[in-house]
Amino acid sequence: MGELFERVEISKGINLYLYNTDKYKTISVRAFLYTKVDEEITKTSLIPFVLARGTENYPDNLTIRRELANYYGAQMGTGVTRRGDVVLVDFRMEMVSPHYVSGDSYVEKSLDVLKEVIFNPRKEGEGFKESFVDVEKENTKNRIMSLINDKGRYAFERAVQIMCPNDPYKYYKYGKIEDLPKIDAVNLYEKYQEIINNSPMDIYVVGHFDKEKISSMIKERFNVPRKSLVPVEKPINTELLEFKEVVEEMDINQGKLVMGLKTPITMEHELYPALLIYNGILGAFSHSKLFQNVREKASLAYYAGSNIESLKGLLFIFAGIEPATYTQTVEIVKQQLQDMRDGSITEKEFSYTLAGLESGLLETFDEVGGQIGFAVDGGIIGKTITITELLKKIKEVTVSDVVKVAQSVELELIYFLKGKGDSNDS
Repeated sequence: MGELFERVEISKGINLYLYNTDKYKTISVRAFLYTKVDEEITKTSLIPFVLARGTENYPDNLTIRRELANYYGAQMGTGVTRRGDVVLVDFRMEMVSPHYVSGDSYVEKSLDVLKEVIFNPRKEGEGFKESFVDVEKENTKNRIMSLINDKGRYAFERAVQIMCPNDPYKYYKYGKIEDLPKIDAVNLYEKYQEIINNSPMDIYVVGHFDKEKISSMIKERFNVPRKSLVPVEKPINTELLEFKEVVEEMDINQGKLVMGLKTPITMEHELYPALLIYNGILGAFSHSKLFQNVREKASLAYYAGSNIESLKGLLFIFAGIEPATYTQTVEIVKQQLQDMRDGSITEKEFSYTLAGLESGLLETFDEVGGQIGFAVDGGIIGKTITITELLKKIKEVTVSDVVKVAQSVELELIYFLKGKGDSNDS
């Protein structure tokens, strides 16, 4: 369970990462183009979906899917992911392992389709096929609108916007609805050209395969010359701002409380393992302080917990509450933060958290997506962190280390989304 992936450089800016294992009966291929989060994120987020609509040789998505169906039902998907200050334009393919069928020519043909989708989009004149862009603009609008229907997620994104006004991390991964009318087939294709020519690409392959054969197949197809490579920049810690308390209204039944905190400790910091334990004791599990004290003992919340953004030094506490319990809930949460600073941590909280983190990391080790996500985060910060190494370091963390983390955490925002006309007791 040491370092999982073997790196092979295909060409300047394009790297292949192989994890050969017989744990799975399929081969998973993930190709990521890395580009920075900026004000053009709406364009960036549209691109993988437009590419999946059709290519010069496969004129629509149905033709692509029919072609892949010939190769033992290979599946392909596209999307975008925001990790720290980076947007990952994401292409996914899953196919059966050659060890379970006769021959492996279907692997090459499936990879041909993946290459076609990434590098040979369907064009009209100087741009993408216009109808593809129109459909995907509407789909992106719906994706952004769906955020409004998910009130907990909406509250979280609003908290991020308020806490990071001068940081690209403030942008939602699908961008903004108001950008969509300004995007057309030509300027979107120009953005695609900028990304495809200049962005680093990593290709991850996980499954049971012949290493030499799969390396050769991918090198042959993805050895694409780049123009002027724009390297991935390491995420920067978000600046600590003056404390704010913000209450907004929407047509909702249950109040959404988000408390935003900042710490200088990120994934590459020596206290990162202690930050994981801090978050675990505070709010990641059912035995955690927030769940026990806010939900179970005081019966104030439908849910209560916390999570961390490991690349940016952000920590979020969230709870679904009645507006009338706002002040009481906030005070109890603040008390949990103070208890952590004071080292008021029980042996049960500490040991249960260790067990929960160990179980979670081992689960990550068993999941293809988790393994790749872990490796991608390490690549973004330029530091290889293996699950084995992290587990070892977590077991070495002391209560004193957790207190150091607690004392580094600053509450910057209390954001509350409540129903229109509801009175909270703030």
